[in-house]
Amino acid sequence: MSCHTILETARCEALFASSLPTGSHPDRTTVTRAISDAVRRHGGTRGCAGAMAGAYGENQESAALRMRWARGVIREVCPTWPRIPPEAPVSAATTTTPGGSPCVTSSLP
Repeated sequence: MSCHTILETARCEALFASSLPTGSHPDRTTVTRAISDAVRRHGGTRGCAGAMAGAYGENQESAALRMRWARGVIREVCPTWPRIPPEAPVSAATTTTPGGSPCVTSSLP
C-alpha cells in the first residue's frame, strides 16, 4: 500500500511528523487536528517531509514502521477525503467532493 496522490503523501508525512503515538487508532477528528498541528509546527508540508527524512536518517527501522502506521491511518480514517486524479494538471483547481461540496485542491510544483 502506498500514498497515491500528492495530497495523500503530504497527509502521510504530516501524520508521521505529528505527536500521535505510532500504533494508535485515532479517529478522523484527531487525525485532522494532528495533521494541522504538525503542518503548523514544522512550517508547512515541506517541513513535515524534512522531519520525516531526518527520522529516516536517524533510525530507518522505526521510521519505516511509523510511515506504515501513518499510511494505514490515512487510508482507514480518511478514505473519502478528495483525491486528485492522476491525469489532473499541476495547478490549483476547484472541484467538488462526492457530497457536492466545493473543494480547492492543488499540487506542488
